[in-house]
Amino acid sequence: MKVNLAKRKRAKEYWMRGEFLQAGKLVFENLPKDVRPFWAASILDLCRKRFPNVREVDEVYLLAHDQPHWERARSAFDTVRVLTLATNKPFTGADLLFKVAEDTAKVIYNCSGGSAPYDHNAGWKLVASLQAVSDFLDDKTFAEEAIHTALAEDSED
Repeated sequence: MKVNLAKRKRAKEYWMRGEFLQAGKLVFENLPKDVRPFWAASILDLCRKRFPNVREVDEVYLLAHDQPHWERARSAFDTVRVLTLATNKPFTGADLLFKVAEDTAKVIYNCSGGSAPYDHNAGWKLVASLQAVSDFLDDKTFAEEAIHTALAEDSED
C-alpha cells in the first residue's frame, strides 16, 4: 500500500492529537482505489483476531480478497448490520467489531463500482472505529499495531 512518508507523518500527527477522522481521511484519500479494500481488510483482520469468531465478520474480510465479487459487500454489510442492531450481543465489545466490519464492507462495495455507493468517508470512519476498538481493548501492543495498520506504514516511499 502506497502512502508517501510525508503524508503518513502528517496522518500520525492527527492520530496522536486524537483527530482520527483527519488521519483516516489523509491515508484513505491517498490510497489507490483498488488498494482500499485490502487496507480496510487489514484493519478488520487486526480487530477480528482479538474477539470471538463471527462468521459474518469473517465473510467481510474474505470478500476484500475476492475482487470479482466486491459487489457482494452490500449484502455482507446488511448481514453484519442485523448483528449490530440485535438487542443481545454475543460478547462484550461485539458492537465495536461489527462497526469495523460495516465500515470495511462499505469501503469494499464503494470500490466495486456498484450503484448507490455508501458514504465516501467510510474509509475515514474506519480509522475512528479502529481507535474505538483500541480504546476498548486497552492493550499497548494492539494500539501500536492499530496505528501501524491504519497509517499503512508497511508501504514503501
